[in-house]
Amino acid sequence: MKRSQAIAIILVISFSATLIHIPLDQQIDNISIPDATGASVSFKNLSNGEIDICTYNNTPSYYNITEGHYSQTEYSFNLSWFVNRQENGLTGNQIIVQQSNKTLISIEYGRVYDYSTTISGKENYTDILNFSKCLTWYNVSIVLSNNMKNHAIIMRGNGHNSIPYVIALKNPYRNGNITFMFGGKYSNQTIGRIAVKNYTGLITPRGAITHNIGLKSSNIVPYQVYGSSMAFLDSKLNSVIYLDRDMSIIRYNYYDGNYSAIASIDDPYGSAIHSFQHGGKFIFYYSTSDNTHIYSLNSSDLSVSRTVIQNDGATHLLLYREEYIMFNLNGTFIFPRNYTVNISKGTILSVNASRNIEITAFSGNTVYNYTMNNTMVPVISGTYSWNMTGEVIYSSSLNGIGYSIEYGPLKLKPYSYVYYNLSNPLHSIYENAGEIYEFIHGKFLNTGINANNSEISESSNAIILMNGLHMSIYSFDNVFSTDTIIVNNIIESVTYRNTTLLFNVSSALSYNLSVTIFNKTYYAHNNEISLTFNNTTSGIYNYSATAINTAGYKYTGNYKMDYNNTLYVKPVQKRKPVTTVTSASIYEKSGEYHLKINGNNTENATIAWYVNGKYSGSGLVLRDRLPEGIDKISAKITYDGKVYTAEKAVIVLGNIPYIVGALGIGAIITIFAVETFYFNNTDIDDIIENSYGKTVKELIKTGRRKRASGRRIKYRLKALSMEGKISIARDLDNKKYVMANKRKIK
Repeated sequence: MKRSQAIAIILVISFSATLIHIPLDQQIDNISIPDATGASVSFKNLSNGEIDICTYNNTPSYYNITEGHYSQTEYSFNLSWFVNRQENGLTGNQIIVQQSNKTLISIEYGRVYDYSTTISGKENYTDILNFSKCLTWYNVSIVLSNNMKNHAIIMRGNGHNSIPYVIALKNPYRNGNITFMFGGKYSNQTIGRIAVKNYTGLITPRGAITHNIGLKSSNIVPYQVYGSSMAFLDSKLNSVIYLDRDMSIIRYNYYDGNYSAIASIDDPYGSAIHSFQHGGKFIFYYSTSDNTHIYSLNSSDLSVSRTVIQNDGATHLLLYREEYIMFNLNGTFIFPRNYTVNISKGTILSVNASRNIEITAFSGNTVYNYTMNNTMVPVISGTYSWNMTGEVIYSSSLNGIGYSIEYGPLKLKPYSYVYYNLSNPLHSIYENAGEIYEFIHGKFLNTGINANNSEISESSNAIILMNGLHMSIYSFDNVFSTDTIIVNNIIESVTYRNTTLLFNVSSALSYNLSVTIFNKTYYAHNNEISLTFNNTTSGIYNYSATAINTAGYKYTGNYKMDYNNTLYVKPVQKRKPVTTVTSASIYEKSGEYHLKINGNNTENATIAWYVNGKYSGSGLVLRDRLPEGIDKISAKITYDGKVYTAEKAVIVLGNIPYIVGALGIGAIITIFAVETFYFNNTDIDDIIENSYGKTVKELIKTGRRKRASGRRIKYRLKALSMEGKISIARDLDNKKYVMANKRKIK
């Protein structure tokens, strides 16, 4: 690599960090531009971000807007349309959604003498949108998802209470930007600014469900599920945790189809069981008049701990800073060690705990928000008025309770409107007429899941349905654990009548190990199995080893074992002298790299050289020519099972090595960069070749006239002399002369 190339690299690295800003705030008004069809489309940017779009002949013409995309994105915009009076009232508006020049959806509305709205995908939909009136503002939203390749969600509304429809696309959706085309024959429409929202937890709707695990087995749900909120998804362990009608906490592994009873809730009074999930814990509890009994499951290994606390009549449980707090709807909070706090105003609506305890209470028509931290002093953080009519409904949240005020059932109206009179929705999941809806971003989305008379649970961004002996899991995320298990190797230690096997296992989860040999199974303790047999001759025997982790993943391998039934005495071996290495360094001499080792008996050590990570020889001297550029030399010294490594960085320019010292590589490059900026890149070899027979002093003067430094000439003379291409001789006056052949030096 020539120095000019090295400097070019430095300049690229230096200037690539510079940010170049180009202003893009130019406004365009009242211009007519041709589109791909060759026709004209006129558009005007309005002050509020709206765009007027008109076309003036029978050839469809469009104004294009390209938007970015995320994993799940909603595109929303307002629109209105007008009669194109310049064309005698002819109007035909189109909105085409394209990706990579392929149409996904097209919408036609405001056609001449036909005011219906048609959405064209894989089929035509005419009963979804209705943009029949001109001079009226409408809103349309389209949701596209990477997990929904053949479908999209489309809705009309103002961002509230609208249940979307699922549309089959003309072409599959893929990763990539989305282009919206506005125009058509004699189009005259006004389009508002496109708003882009990113969804991170949208459960995909009908026809596009990512994971639908229809598990069918007589052993899935051995007893009726206790209640709809009693099932939790623990995807790390491939498990659903639920409570059955006999008050047993059941773990079902949907990977291997096994189930087991984790614990049994001992409730002789038949009290109501409550549950919630908080962090890595699944909590089941019930309260009597005096005490609350808590069963806490650790999600990492499903271990169970049982706690009994006094409740003084409170029935609601909160887990805050790993301590249990009881409270009631009258505003009394009972902390550990019988510390009591009373919220004086009104009735509790909701309580939730994360970093702080957040409380909502009301009295009359006033709502009070409280915040309580570890000082256990409730502080009012806000109040507002609200006329509360209707029924207050309570439900367990992730850690506490929530509420809704319900005025009526879920009612579907024409054009996909939904009227569900509630405030502060408890859950994101609702059922209506057998269909399950998700409340997200102010909209009810039809998930396409049929409840089918099932018990419904929501956990870890998944919907769990249990019906008789069947279970279904609907989830945006992958519900299968990624924590598999593998046995890397087994170390065998053989002594008289005993073989010890030590397993090297990779598993993020807890696991069990076993070995089967001679039709008998032995289990490991701390990854070790010790085997001793009677009446077994010495030899090599086959065995199998099995490792199973708590997610249900299994690893089985077949191995050979060396067994010894012969007593013998090992010969005494003469001990080798002990080798120690205290330090080592690399230095350059005449173009070679030498290793100096300090220590005792270092001649017994083994030395391996590496250049840029590749093996390059052994011994105390490295004679390989290094490649041009920055090289890393390392010498690994192995002795008595230990390794000592000496390293050196070298910069090679023009076959001349420069060992990097305390200044570092960056400083060396900077020195050569400055030299090159001051002196040009005159070819040193040409100067030397044209100066044979001259003194070194004359050669240096010639180089300086051509802006080549004397230092560079001296280094190059040294390199060419070492390569045998030139020689330096002294005359009787002790002057140095350059002796070179007439052939090219290069």
